[in-house]
Amino acid sequence: PLVFNRPFIFDYFHGFIVLGNSIVIILFLSKIIRSNIQFSNIIWIVTSLLILGAIGTLIAYFTIETHLYYVSAVYNYQKIGTLLELIVFSYGLSLRYKISEREKRQYQAQLIDQLKENTRIQEEANRELEGKVQRRTAEIAEKNDLLSEQKDEIETQRDELEIQRDVVLAQKNEIVDSITYAQRIQAAMLPPEAYFTELLNENFILYRPRDIVSGDFYWIKQVNMSIILVAADCTGHGVPGALLSMLGMSYLDEIVQRREKTQANQVLNELRNQIKHSLRQRGQMDESKDGIDLALCVFDLKNREMQYSGANNPLYLIRDVNGAPELKEIKADPMPLGYYQGKDTSFTNHSIQLEMGDTFYLFSDGFIDQKGGR
Repeated sequence: PLVFNRPFIFDYFHGFIVLGNSIVIILFLSKIIRSNIQFSNIIWIVTSLLILGAIGTLIAYFTIETHLYYVSAVYNYQKIGTLLELIVFSYGLSLRYKISEREKRQYQAQLIDQLKENTRIQEEANRELEGKVQRRTAEIAEKNDLLSEQKDEIETQRDELEIQRDVVLAQKNEIVDSITYAQRIQAAMLPPEAYFTELLNENFILYRPRDIVSGDFYWIKQVNMSIILVAADCTGHGVPGALLSMLGMSYLDEIVQRREKTQANQVLNELRNQIKHSLRQRGQMDESKDGIDLALCVFDLKNREMQYSGANNPLYLIRDVNGAPELKEIKADPMPLGYYQGKDTSFTNHSIQLEMGDTFYLFSDGFIDQKGGR
């Protein structure tokens, strides 16, 4: 029989390697069973075991004196290491496949969850947007209804205003037509400018009523050798003033032309009495306070003398003095023809001897005293 002498140290080394490999394999198997180990780590560990076994085999091969038995043992170690590596490698592939499938399923599940979450968020956004659209649509519909109601109300008011406008225009046209006709009557009572030119060679008249009819009037008459000239301003404007002006012209015709009164202050005194009597002015609180401001001149053609008497309206006389024109104001009495709070006194009669080149002006307050800032 063959006798094999194995070194003492190799026996211990061989046993140590076998024991170490067994422990490592058992720990490795238990570890990969209990936990998830990456495939690369598995390959590294198995390859390490195979290399460790190969190193131990080589050491044993070169340290054994008679090594026929151990050659067979070396091959056995290599076969066992290769088998273990194949087993572990196969298990690693299976584990990798399982991990890949699990990761794939997890990824798919995460993807599905993410898609579901996105769908849920999209549905919530759609519901919120739909709610906003519905609310906005309701608000717009409500506003449209309100605007429609306001439109109907405005159209109704417009129709009413158009009816009222037509009524007012019709009334205005009637009033304007009446006033225009009254203006024709008033103009017919005013003396024509040709009559002025016939009596006074050099003269001008500025007569511009603010309204259609006027409360101002001018008047001229010749009685015998006297020419009576009047510029008057009645209380009020428009129709009220026009009525009073026509009353004043009628009374002047009666006093001057019929009674032939030609003294300036007497004409004013008589005219005042007539106006107060016609307007029933007795100093009571509730009665009319209307009257006339008037400037009256009487020219004596024979004696070249002029009389002036005024009720609030003065006379301006421009005379050539030493080759230069000089303005002289002859003041009127501060009381109207009509109601007056003070005691009625006779108007002052001013007598003026006329000279060649004398120029005089009679006027009312005109546009200075127009209401409405005009």
